[in-house]
Amino acid sequence: RDMIAAAGDKRPFHLPPREQAIVGRDDELAAIHEQLADPDRRLCTLVGPGGIGKTRLALETGWRVAANHMGPFLHGVYFVPLAGVAIATQQLPAGVITQLVTAVAESLDFTFSGPRPPEQQLMQYLRHKSLLLILDNCEHLIDAVRDLAQMLFAQTEQVQLLVTSRERLHMGTEWMLAIDGLPYPPPTPADLDLEQYSAVQLFMQRAQQVDAGFVPNGENGRCGFTDIGRICRMVRGIPLAIELAVPWVRLLTCREIAQEIEQNLDALTTGMAHVPARHRSMRAVFEHSWSLLADSERQMVVRLSVFRGGFDRQAAESVAGASLAQLAVLLDKSLVYRLDGNSVVRYQMQEVLRQYAAEKLADSAAETAVFHQHSHYYLEFVTRRSADLRGQRQPEALDEIRHEIENIRAAWQYALDHDLFDLINEATDTLALFYYMRSWAAEGITLFAQAAERLAARQPSQPIALGKLRARQGWFAFLKGEHVAAQSLLQQSLDHLRTADATDEIVYPLNFLAVVTYTLGDYEAAYQLATEGLRLSEQLDDPYRIAIANNILSQIAYLQEDYDAAAQFCETSLDIERRI
Repeated sequence: RDMIAAAGDKRPFHLPPREQAIVGRDDELAAIHEQLADPDRRLCTLVGPGGIGKTRLALETGWRVAANHMGPFLHGVYFVPLAGVAIATQQLPAGVITQLVTAVAESLDFTFSGPRPPEQQLMQYLRHKSLLLILDNCEHLIDAVRDLAQMLFAQTEQVQLLVTSRERLHMGTEWMLAIDGLPYPPPTPADLDLEQYSAVQLFMQRAQQVDAGFVPNGENGRCGFTDIGRICRMVRGIPLAIELAVPWVRLLTCREIAQEIEQNLDALTTGMAHVPARHRSMRAVFEHSWSLLADSERQMVVRLSVFRGGFDRQAAESVAGASLAQLAVLLDKSLVYRLDGNSVVRYQMQEVLRQYAAEKLADSAAETAVFHQHSHYYLEFVTRRSADLRGQRQPEALDEIRHEIENIRAAWQYALDHDLFDLINEATDTLALFYYMRSWAAEGITLFAQAAERLAARQPSQPIALGKLRARQGWFAFLKGEHVAAQSLLQQSLDHLRTADATDEIVYPLNFLAVVTYTLGDYEAAYQLATEGLRLSEQLDDPYRIAIANNILSQIAYLQEDYDAAAQFCETSLDIERRI
C-alpha cells in the first residue's frame, strides 16, 4: 500500500479515451473490482455474446483502476485489443503465441531485442511488475490465451488478467462473470417508472444524441416509454442492439422500430465509419460468432432456433437432438443462456440471434424435419397433461403448459399450415381446457375458429375433429358474452358429432349448450340437454364429466327455485370433484 500511495498520480496506463459515461452496470463493476482487489485471483473472464458490452465494461474497469488507483496495480493497466489478430488455418500454436505476445508488448510499449524468443523477453520484463492486462476479444484465440495465461502465472508474480470473450478459457484459476444485457422492463411492469431500467436509460441517452428534440411521451407522441421498453425487451437489453436501433427515431416511431426489428434482423445496422466492422450490424456480430463454431455446433444452433420462448433439456434432445453436454458447450460460448426462476431448468437464445439462426434453418435441408418434430413434441406435450389438468396435479400442469405456451402456439400453427389434423384433434380438448382455466377466451375463440375453418376447407370429411373444434369455439364465444353465436356453434358441433355417432365427444357440446341455453332463459331445454349429458357421462364412467353435468343441473334447478334438487346436484358434483 505504501508503494501504491507513493506512486501518486504517476500510475501508467494504456487505454483508449473514454468517450461516454457507462450506463448502468454498477453490480458488474463492483463484482469485478472485488475480484481484482484480491491478488490471488489473477484471471477474471467476462463472458457474453457479441454486442453485450464486455469491452465497455472492461474499459470502464481499466479507467477506474487508472484514475482511482483501484487494485494493487502499481505499474498500471494496459488494454490489449485482439480482434485484429488473425489466425491462418494451418498456423502452428507457437506462431499464434508469438502474435499474442507481440500484441501485449505493443500495448506495454515494450521493444524486443536480441535473439531470445519474444515470450521469454516479455516474461522477463513482467516478472516483478504489478499490473493489469485487459485482453479484449479472445474468443478466436482461446488456446493461445490460455497458454499465455499459464506462462504469466508461472513466471510473473503480480500480473493479473481481465479477459473478454464469447467463450470461457476453462482454466482452474479462472473466475468467470457472465455478462447479460442491461436490465429492461417486463411485458407488464409492476410500476410505471420505466426510466429506472438501464436499457431504457441507454436508449433515451443515445436517442437524444441523434435527435436533440427527442422526448419520450412528448407532444409529438412518436415514442412512448412502453414502446421503448418493448424494443429493449426484444433485444434483451443488448447495448449494441439498442444503439443500432436508436438512429431510426429520426424516421420512425418507436412502435414502428419494434415492428421492423421483429420482421427484419437487418434493421439493426449502422453505417458509422468509426464502428468496427464486426459491430456495424447484429448480423455481422452473429456472422463473426458463426465463423468460430464447429460444424456440429452450427447445426445445433440452427436446430434450436425452432424454439419460441425457451426450452428445457428434454425438448432440446427430443426436437433438436441436443445432449446436455452440447447445451453446456453452447452455454459456454454465450449462444444460449439459462432462464432463472423456473422449477425446471430452461434455456433460451437471444431473439435476434434466434432470427439469424432461423434464416440458416430456412436454407437447410433439415427445416421440414425440425419443424415437424417440434410440432409433434409440443402438441403431444399438451395432450399428455389431459388427466393432470383434471386431477391433483392441476397446478403443476397449468404451470408446465404456461411455460411452453409460445412453443405450443407455434406447434399448433405449423400443424394447421401442414394439415396435421390428427395432432390438432388430439390436443384440442386439453389445450381448450388450459385456455378456459387461464381465462383466455379472446385468444381461445380465435385459435379454435381458425382451426375449424381450416379443417372444414381442407378435410371436410372429418366430422368428429370439426365437431370438437366448433364446440370449443362455441364455448369461448359464450365466455366472451356472444351467447347467440355460441348457441349456434355448439349446435353445429352437436350435429357433427351425432352424425359421426361420437358418444364420447357429444358430452362436451351437450353440457355447454345446456349452459348457454339456460343463460338465454330456456330452462326446460337446458335441463334436457344437461340430463342427456349426465346419462352419457355415466355410460362412459367419466367422473370429471359427471361432476360437470351435475354442476350444470344444480344451476338450472336453482334458477327454477327448486333448491332441494339444486343442493342435491351440487353435493354430488362436489363429492366427485373431491375424489378426483
